[in-house]
Amino acid sequence: MSYAEIVFPIPLDKRFHYHIPDTMSGQIRIGSRVEVDFGPRTTIGYCIGIVDNLPAESSGYRIRDIKRIIDETPLLNDKMFELCRWISEYYFCSLGQALESALPSGVRRIRKTQITRQSKTKDPFLSDEVALVKPYTPNQAQAKALETILPVLESDTSRVFLLYGITGSGKTEVYLQSIHRTLELGKQSIVLVPEIALTPQTIFRFRQRFSTDKIAVLHSHLTEKERTEHWKRIRSGQAKIVIGARSAVFAPTSNLGLIVIDEEHETTYKQQNAPMYHAREVAIRRAETENAHVILGSATPSLESYYHAMSGKYTLIKLPERIEQRPLPTVDIVDMSKEMNPKNPMPILSKRLEVLLRHAVKEGNQVLLFLNRRGFITMVTCPRCRFIVRCKRCAVGLTYHKQTSKGHENKLFCHYCGKEYDMPTVCPDCGYPKLRNTGTGTEKVEEHIKKIFTIPDYVKNLPGGPADETTPTVSRMDSDIMRSRQSYRQALYDLGTGETDIMVGTQMIAKGLDLPNVTLIGIISGDTMLYIKDFRSPERTFQLITQVAGRSGRGPKGGKVVIQTFNPEHYSILTAAKHDFEEFARKELLYRKELNYPPFSQLLRILIEGVNQEMIANLSGEISRRIESTLGPGVEILGPAPAPLERIRGRYRWHMIVKASNFSLLKQAADSVKDIIARYGKAFLVTFDHDPISLL
Repeated sequence: MSYAEIVFPIPLDKRFHYHIPDTMSGQIRIGSRVEVDFGPRTTIGYCIGIVDNLPAESSGYRIRDIKRIIDETPLLNDKMFELCRWISEYYFCSLGQALESALPSGVRRIRKTQITRQSKTKDPFLSDEVALVKPYTPNQAQAKALETILPVLESDTSRVFLLYGITGSGKTEVYLQSIHRTLELGKQSIVLVPEIALTPQTIFRFRQRFSTDKIAVLHSHLTEKERTEHWKRIRSGQAKIVIGARSAVFAPTSNLGLIVIDEEHETTYKQQNAPMYHAREVAIRRAETENAHVILGSATPSLESYYHAMSGKYTLIKLPERIEQRPLPTVDIVDMSKEMNPKNPMPILSKRLEVLLRHAVKEGNQVLLFLNRRGFITMVTCPRCRFIVRCKRCAVGLTYHKQTSKGHENKLFCHYCGKEYDMPTVCPDCGYPKLRNTGTGTEKVEEHIKKIFTIPDYVKNLPGGPADETTPTVSRMDSDIMRSRQSYRQALYDLGTGETDIMVGTQMIAKGLDLPNVTLIGIISGDTMLYIKDFRSPERTFQLITQVAGRSGRGPKGGKVVIQTFNPEHYSILTAAKHDFEEFARKELLYRKELNYPPFSQLLRILIEGVNQEMIANLSGEISRRIESTLGPGVEILGPAPAPLERIRGRYRWHMIVKASNFSLLKQAADSVKDIIARYGKAFLVTFDHDPISLL
């Protein structure tokens, strides 16, 4: 008799054995999905092995039959299957979860897996007419970069390149010509971008250089049917270039030659639920197993990637100047503590930024105003008893929105669980009738900008006086109003055509946009990240300021940036103002080495969640003591302690950080507490996050 080893996409790292009926003998393959009875219900699992004899641990159990084989041909080939095995081990998740993450939801629902021709359902990303253009003649730095990359593409020994190029230096052209050479070699390429908002612009650039039928798109704003059709085209080999967000790293290419990761430093490449993989690390591992190559591109590389490049693990390539030797924008740092006064205790715009904003509008130029906070008011408090209006399910303050993402007006909104509340008229704690609204979000900035351009004393100074045509068009880009792919496309189109004069936005406007008519960038609050309890806060502050500033001055008019901050002397802000990544990296790496943080160590965050806070504290302590007693001085444990966000969706959260010199020690730490976790059963959720991006 033959038995199949089956795993399920659940947080249980265990294989189950099912009998293969004679009628199915020889039909089931490793990687095939099967329909089986699992507990009281019928569900779908993945076959990961076939054995002739049952293992000892299965004796005494009732062995059920496989009910149906879903896939005549496995959806995942052998190399992808092995990649999922690695993800399961490296990111401490079940193999079933890893296998499930590699397949789009629409593909998982396919009953038959044979490849069919693409239907003629128009894809809005690929249907518009685009004229082909010839490759640009590379400048000296680009040519040198290509001289390094192109010969290696013919090699079967996988290499990783870190393309460190300042904003506007022409990294995309290096990508395009590298992909062109990959196509000539008969191989496929994957291009990852960090934000869905960038996908339309990226697709447009690639369609200018490659025929549309060679391009496929994978990201969450496609319909399920569209995503499935693209997946089929990739798997059949019809599509040679795959463009998408994080999950596109699993694109089913049969002959992979190159993976490009644009803005490789971005935190959106890290999955925030199981399996908590990082697309950059998965891409590098996949390239190693398939003899492909990786280009990591950024103006502000992650310190881990930069350290690997400086130590020789990656090949470092620099693009130190902007295209056509255009200068980087000049930067003013404004100390907002000096802008405060009794009449305006918390100004939105500094005098300097308002003057430059007025000038930019007069000159007919475009402006981007950046603030990484959504909503209108970021906190509602009571001035008498200091009560903060918080979410009932989460330990976070509520944000006031005049218009919520659900289309409701004048609501308080939790940005963690999504629950909406009515705005209270009195303090819920002491009954005081005058609540205080503090903090500023993008919605408030947008309203403020519209107001100042309708004030007569302000408007009369504009060319042509107070006529309607002189009032600038102000738009906003954040997740509250960017609800569909059409929203992104329209916002980018209006910016590109000049329909929008002033754009207020969150980090969506910080990445990859190339807008030659933007001459002014205003960073409303440049130090928001510094107040977050995370060792990466200075790095993120530097990256965000530099990336936002890089949207300015890309055309012949040049550019200007204003950084408003209450920390004008912080090294991350000072070095960002000088566009000096190498100086920032030197300082930050010294601090990281002294404190033994990555890249000088590896981290494992253990997060424990449940509804009983006392029992969570006890479980956390037991886990910590077990790791310490098992590994001793081989690891350092920070915590356990309540997480910075102590309660989310009604569940309390404790965490601890395990520091170790290598992955093997982290694995020993995780393995040592599995029996403790199993003993507590389903009462608590314990998550292992290897090299966490966020400690909240």
